[in-house]
Parts: sequence; structure tokens; C-alpha cells
Amino acid sequence: MADDKTSPQKTALEIWKEKLEHLLVEEAKASDSQQAFTIKQGISECRDKIRELEEEGHPSGAGTVTNETNEAAMTDSEDVEYPADATETSREDWTDADEKFMSSAIKNSKQSNFFLKKEIEEQREEGTDEQEEDSIKTKYPNVGTVLVKDGIAIGESWREHTAKGMHAEYGVLKNAEATKIPGSTLYTTLEPSVDEDDEEKNSADKIAALSVKRVVIGILHPDESRRGAGKKRLEEHGVEVQLAPQRVQTIIVSLNNDFYYYHADRNDTPEVIDHQATRRFDPARSQNLKYPSLENVKPVEIVAVGDEKPVWKNEIFNDRVFITAIHTGNQVPHAFRPKDAQIGDLQRSYELEKDWGADILSARLASALGLSCYHHVNIARALMDFGRFPGTTVKGADHMNRYAISGFSSNHLSWSDRRRVLSECYDVISDHMETYVRKSSLMINMHTYDRCNHQEPFTERPHISLLHTPIGYHREKRMPFHVFDPLYPDSLGESTADPLLVARIALKFASIRKNEYEEALREEWDGERFRVGFNHPYELPDGSVEMRSQVWSFFNYLNEKFNAEHSNTVEDPAYYAVWKMLLDTNLRETETAALRSYIHLLRKGGASTFLVTLPDDSHVKVAFADALEAYKHINDFIKSAKIVESYKSDPMRLNSLAIEVRKDLIWRYSDAKKMCLPINEAASAENKVIAFIVGKLREAIVEYIDEDAKSSHGWIPEQIIEH
Repeated sequence: MADDKTSPQKTALEIWKEKLEHLLVEEAKASDSQQAFTIKQGISECRDKIRELEEEGHPSGAGTVTNETNEAAMTDSEDVEYPADATETSREDWTDADEKFMSSAIKNSKQSNFFLKKEIEEQREEGTDEQEEDSIKTKYPNVGTVLVKDGIAIGESWREHTAKGMHAEYGVLKNAEATKIPGSTLYTTLEPSVDEDDEEKNSADKIAALSVKRVVIGILHPDESRRGAGKKRLEEHGVEVQLAPQRVQTIIVSLNNDFYYYHADRNDTPEVIDHQATRRFDPARSQNLKYPSLENVKPVEIVAVGDEKPVWKNEIFNDRVFITAIHTGNQVPHAFRPKDAQIGDLQRSYELEKDWGADILSARLASALGLSCYHHVNIARALMDFGRFPGTTVKGADHMNRYAISGFSSNHLSWSDRRRVLSECYDVISDHMETYVRKSSLMINMHTYDRCNHQEPFTERPHISLLHTPIGYHREKRMPFHVFDPLYPDSLGESTADPLLVARIALKFASIRKNEYEEALREEWDGERFRVGFNHPYELPDGSVEMRSQVWSFFNYLNEKFNAEHSNTVEDPAYYAVWKMLLDTNLRETETAALRSYIHLLRKGGASTFLVTLPDDSHVKVAFADALEAYKHINDFIKSAKIVESYKSDPMRLNSLAIEVRKDLIWRYSDAKKMCLPINEAASAENKVIAFIVGKLREAIVEYIDEDAKSSHGWIPEQIIEH
């Protein structure tokens, strides 16, 4: 009998133990906290899997797979999100022979599209740009096949094996010995096609006509209009059909990223609900990372959740509350899609950076409050973070010192692509948000965070945290000089939200005892109370949406008051330049940066002018000295008109609050660290917790609107309406 140590096969338990040993070694060598946290997640996953397998009592020789196949499954499968709609074959139905021959089919698929690649090379020599090349690659998949009879491969092929456009299934059947085909098994990485108009592309009927007994399919077609058609046609002809397991499907998708996500994105044609909302809320829609063309990207959308029927009584808040989810996007425009070798890095960054479940919370909370919609940023945070100032993050920067372009994007995007991301995505989102900030009194931004801190000692975080204090103010107890204009008063920097709103929400959760929890909470989480944190484990970044919106709201209020009393300055370019500088809270405008540096950093330029772009896109030269005089005039007005005091008591003043909810309360993870949506059943634990959290938030917000907001400012409806 051969020694076990020399056996070419390993049990699933041995594989996971080896992976654990490898990660433990890597943990000791981790160079930064983010890398260490990622490795710790992998270690936790391995230990859970080992414990699960040991509890199942796997015998030493059970569940074996070859080393070659295992290497593909354990590495490639982590590089891409599992296609959520595919059906997985059970472990019992998937044999070693299936594993072997599907692995061969996958290997064959890598040789696909010889003539297509030749065409691309020819066009590249003729000066074809990358976008045209990418467009060609999205049209055709990499498909491999193997034909098996009595456990022996009798034929193999791949797309364009011998002729341009030839399907892999057609090729393998054409080349195999005809007498051996009846009763055989065909392994194909992609579902056979159905085409009534082209015999050579009607693979499903061809397979059935030659009496193939069984077909094993890697993945179904990603286009909804074609998905399952080939499988159904085969079954109608009496052919036995089986789908590959999840880990095999992920490998096949990773080899077809351009094709798969191009066709998957075509399924997402928005459904127009009304003049504002562009689609209805669908949690499954935002799960997988997608690569739509840049012209088809909507960086931000209004997502419909129901009819507009506010549940509060204080009517002055109608149309003045809006909810956002800025970190749940799943789109990376194809123009910024990295090379295939870097897709795995992007996928891991996407999984770590995304606020999993925050879009579900936003939709449920908006619906519970009687709002018709919420606002959703579609761009993946791994590409760009709208919750930060625009710019590129330097290597080694911590979480609070990041810019919009960070992590994966700062390492892999070119300088020109970074600028395009900001102009094509960041600025579009900013213009959208500005429209609603202008007319809102309450903005709730929903987020989710990990269960434990990312640095030692990895302490457990509160179930929910309310973020309303910017880090700059928290550190210095005044507004930091280098961020926003000093005309923004320190007294407004302590909190972006009314303390009464923060207190109302905190008390609503903190006052609930364990015996009052929903059954799901009581069973899974220890402790006598639902733990609420304040600005923990971090404060709001100075570049957060909440802080930028608050500063913009104040300067917009100041602008309206000043222009009402000094209408003669409205068309003065010098005043216009100053207002443009004050309202540039995103710090995006080059011309405002020049004026800012002249006024506050006392840089040279007293006798010179700078160019200002007016609303009609015309340009005019403004003297720095004239702009400085306009700035002084506005500063004097703030003091004489007691603008700060009137803004504080203004009933329309914006309150902006970020709410962090622990991911593990509302989201669950499947094997191999893949993210999964909560089960769409009323009895699921995740849905119970979501309903519990949303219900308490609803109660607190409504009580604030109907009681605290009105009483704290002495609001009288008639005066409000007149205002």
C-alpha cells in the first residue's frame, strides 16, 4: 500500500489545514493593518471550515480532489464574485471524474478565440484604441469542451478551435468519431446556445440530435434573455443536464470577466417609476461587482421604495428629509477596469470596502418613514469614495486621512484615469447631492461596519454608532484652519446634527433591555443592552458628506442673506469669485484654491488677477485685491447681521447624521468569504434584526421631528411656511 504522504490526492480537511498554516505564516509577515485584517479574516474562515469538517467526521480519504484542481479552486475562485443566480450541484452528485474532465474543459477554454485575438492584433497595429478592443472582447466568451465515453476523453475543443466563430460544442462533436458519440457525456464551460437561424450556432439541438446522453454545464449564459434556454432545450430532448458546483463556476466567470459582466449589466435596464426615481429597490442588483460602459453608468440614482406618505405630523418636514447610501455601489466603469491579473485585488478591495447591507437599511428606513425613495451611489467604493475629499491617497495613510482615490485605485489607476474618475463620477454625484442638500432639513446617511476593530486588541464595536462630530474639531476643539474657510464658525463645528436627534436615537436603543429584544437579537448577541456608540470607533472625516454638506449649507444660507441686503453685488465678479470659493466645500476648483491661498496663506499676487468662470461658462479676470475687499465685506456682514445666531435657530437648518450598523447584525457570509444577501423570508434572522433596527430608528426620528425639532427652535408652522 502506498504511503499516505506520497498520495497525489488530499482530503478537504487537509487542504483547509494547509491553507490555515500558510495564512498563519503570512500573518507574522504582514506589513500593515489592512493586510493583517484581511489575513485574520482568512484565518477565521479556515478555522470555521476545519471545525465544520471535523464535526461532519470526514474520513481520511473522503472528499478527495487533485492538487491541480484544488490549486485552481482555492486561488482563482477568490478573484471574482460568485454568480448569484447559478444553481449549485450538491457535493454528492459531483464526482472525481466530473472534476477531472471539467478541469480539462476549463483548460481548453483558455485557448479560445484564436481568430478574434488575431483580429485584435491587426486592429491594434492599425491604431485601434483600448475601448474598441475592450468592446470586441466583451462580445465573445472563452469556452472549452471535453467529450467523454466510458470514462475516456474521445474529443476536446474550444471556441474558434479550427474556424472563425465556431462554437466549442459544435467543434468537439464534428471532430469526434461519430460512432462513439451516442451515450457520451459532454463537459462544456458555458451553456450550449440555441439559434434557430444558424445551424452551426444551434449547439443544443446538435448535441441532442447526435444522442449525447449527459451534458455538464459550467455556467449558464449571463444574459437574462438567453439564460437557461440551452439547458431547457436539452432537457426537452431528454438529455440529462447537470450544473457545476459554485467553486468551479467562479473560476469560469473569472476567465470571462469582460463577457460575463457585459451581458449581466444588460439585464439592469432601469425601470422608470416617476419623474425622479430611476429604478425600484432590488437588493440582489447591487451584490456583484460589474463593469458597465462609461456612457451607461449612472454614478448616483434615486431609488424608489414606495409612495410618498410621511409618517410624522409636522408637515414642515415634508419633502425635507432624504436618506443616502454612498458606500454600497457595485459598479466600476469598464474604462477603469484593471487588467485580468489585477481583478482579484479589485474584488478583495470591493468586498472589504463595501458597506454590505447599508442599501437594504436605507430602503427599509425610507419606506418606514413614508418616503418614496432614497439616494444610492452606484460607484464601487473600491474605485472611488464619495465620503472623502477628492484627491489621491498617499501610501500608508490611515483610514481617517484617505482621499476619494485610495487603496486599489491609487495603486493601479493612471494619473489621467484618476482625474476622469473624479470628473465623470465624483462631480456628478456632488451636483446631485447639492440639489437635495439645498432643500433639506434632515439627511441620514446609512453605513455598516465590521464587528471588530482592525487593530489590536481587535475589540468588538457597538451594535450601532452615531457619527456627528468631525475629527478636525474633535482634535482641536475648533475648526481646523487648513480645511474649510475660517468664516465657517467654530461653534458650528462641534456637531453636524442636532444633539437632540442624536440623543433621541441613542436613548431609543439604550433603554431597551434584553427581554425586550427581538428573538433573533436575544438568541445571538450577549449583553443586557443594545450597545450604542457615539463617534466610535472613529469620528467623521473632515471630508465626509455630512461635514461638507453642513459647511455648504451654512455658506449657502449666508449667500442668500447677504444678496438680499446687498443686491448690487450679485453680478459683481469679485463677489461671485468669493462665493464660489466659500461654496467649494469639495475643494475641487483650481481658481478658488488660488484665491484661498492668497487670502489665507498670504501668498504673492497682490497686483495680479485670476480667471473666474461665470455661470454661463464665460471667463472674466478678477483682481486678487478686489476679491479680498469683497471677502472682508462678507466677513463684516456676518458679525453685524448676527448670521451665526440666526442660522443656529433657523428652522430650515440642515442636520446631517451618519449611522453605522454592525454588518454581522444584518448580513451573513457564505463559504469562501463570499457575501450573501439576507434570506428573503419573513422568518430569517437577518430580516428580523433589520426590522428591529429600522423600527427603532423610525420611532426616534419621528419623535424628533414631531416633538424635539419643533420645541427646540420654537417652531411655529405659520412662520415656517412664511419663511
